[in-house]
Amino acid sequence: KMRKLVRDLKESCSSMIELRYFPGGALTFELAMKFCYGINFEITASNVVALRCAAGYLEMTEDYKEENLIARTENYLDQIAFRSLTKSVQVLCSWETQEMAETFNIPDRCVEAIAINAFREQLVSGLSEELKGRDCLEWWIQEISALGIDYYTRVVSAMAKTGVRSESIVASLMHYSQESLKGVNVMNRNCTEQRVIVEA
Repeated sequence: KMRKLVRDLKESCSSMIELRYFPGGALTFELAMKFCYGINFEITASNVVALRCAAGYLEMTEDYKEENLIARTENYLDQIAFRSLTKSVQVLCSWETQEMAETFNIPDRCVEAIAINAFREQLVSGLSEELKGRDCLEWWIQEISALGIDYYTRVVSAMAKTGVRSESIVASLMHYSQESLKGVNVMNRNCTEQRVIVEA
């Protein structure tokens, strides 16, 4: 797409390329250009959504280069982010500023990954003698409290379908409600969100 934009620029009287609504803004564009020029940078749970959206916007597919930015970001999501509950939550929290993320099904994949990882943690803790009698799921209860009400609800629903213990889900619901009602502004929740939690 950049080549096309440059070609169109040469054919016009303008001396400036305007990228309207570029995903992630100037910082993400800079990272995308670093990728094009082979300059190393780190793909993280915080920037992968913006980079994936930028790669889609710029049409950085395998048709132009092997392991192009779309493939690299998808590989990070599948091989690193979605294998970690914590990173999946971070990715899901970061996507909300990227409208294109829905196009690539990132939110749904995050929700599924969080539920699957919680279930795996439950299996591991159930087999571990060292963790018997301990509330070993407390850490992920705190983690998913960072989500807004809409995605928290979807995550809890996915956990129930995946087979996460009902008592763990209830404990998570209680914690989430308490955090909201105490006025802990984890994700800038407003009064409407708090009312939804209470009614749930």
